[in-house]
Amino acid sequence: MSKRLLILCFALTALSACTKDKTNAPVAPQSFVCDSTVTYSVYIAPIMNAHCAVSGCHAGTYPAGGILLSDYMDCKLQVLNSNLLGAVRHSFGSPPMPYPLGAAPLSDSTINIIQCWSDKGLPQ
Repeated sequence: MSKRLLILCFALTALSACTKDKTNAPVAPQSFVCDSTVTYSVYIAPIMNAHCAVSGCHAGTYPAGGILLSDYMDCKLQVLNSNLLGAVRHSFGSPPMPYPLGAAPLSDSTINIIQCWSDKGLPQ
């Protein structure tokens, strides 16, 4: 009986976890070239809106960890203070980004887009 209760609790937690309808965020193709076309508005905003700046996570009145990622200035600040890339990479010394229950971590190609944006000076 307790095993069934545990499974039920897990299922209910998974259903109430931070989620959003899937959005087609850009994914770096294998031939991805890090250049000046990687801007916040074209690449980063769709990634954040699909994976991070969703209700219950890094948006709204009470964002997770007190970290907002819902606009350019929020994301720029988190890159400049090394929180964003450290968290998504699970780098030593950075608190790892706890993915919403049932969600996959960001792909390497998506993280590469964020890194490219940072390397190119965080163009808007």
